[in-house]
Amino acid sequence: MDEKLQRRKKLKKNKRKRLLKYVTLLVVAVSILFVFIFVMASAISAGVFNIKHIEVIGNEVVDSETIVETSGINEGESIFWVDLNKAHYNIEELINVEKLEITKVMPDKIVIRVKEAPAICAVNYDGKINYINREGLLVERSEYLRKTDIPIVTGFTDITIDKIGHPVTFNPDWKFDTVMEILKTFQNDGNLAKISEVGITENNTYRIITKNNVVMTVSDLDNFKGSYDYINTVFAENKSNLDINLTTGGNKPILKPR
Repeated sequence: MDEKLQRRKKLKKNKRKRLLKYVTLLVVAVSILFVFIFVMASAISAGVFNIKHIEVIGNEVVDSETIVETSGINEGESIFWVDLNKAHYNIEELINVEKLEITKVMPDKIVIRVKEAPAICAVNYDGKINYINREGLLVERSEYLRKTDIPIVTGFTDITIDKIGHPVTFNPDWKFDTVMEILKTFQNDGNLAKISEVGITENNTYRIITKNNVVMTVSDLDNFKGSYDYINTVFAENKSNLDINLTTGGNKPILKPR
């Protein structure tokens, strides 16, 4: 009996030790939690987690200031209260992006990474510069021309423009299709940045103006394709200040000085 009693006492003692250990650990954990909460509250009160830096990476068409302003994120506000989903939505309303990432970098920085959907041309309409991609979708809208390595489309007066990411409608649409094929050809061959303007004329022809002030006129897409070797010669020889009528055929251009 004495042996059984001693065993019971030993078990109770061990049980008390384990209980005391768990209580001690709990007290320590709660103490650490209270200290953490106190430190965090003090840091928040002192402005340690107030946003001091907003960095934009990857933007080419839209400037960083506009993206930050559109996001709705402000320097000085607590990083904990920033609504990343809302900022994401706001930016996508401004530009059509292929990729958008907004991250919090503790304690006081926001990083906005964007990959803009590339524009192939722009059109000045309703007092704004509207950027359009290869699929004919509106990718960005601005108050002034921000990107000078893509041409302006001219000559169209009947244009319908909706939201970012939606198609831009030109009337007559078949003429804009021709303009787009011309632009795609230049882009595919790396010549798009050499063109300042592509448009339609009152004479039902198409006008291509280079950055060197060469105005080339073609009658239709077939005429453009048939004259393309000559157009490449214009680029290669860096011709400037010329009117070149290609409507008679690529081998018989009519040249006039401007």
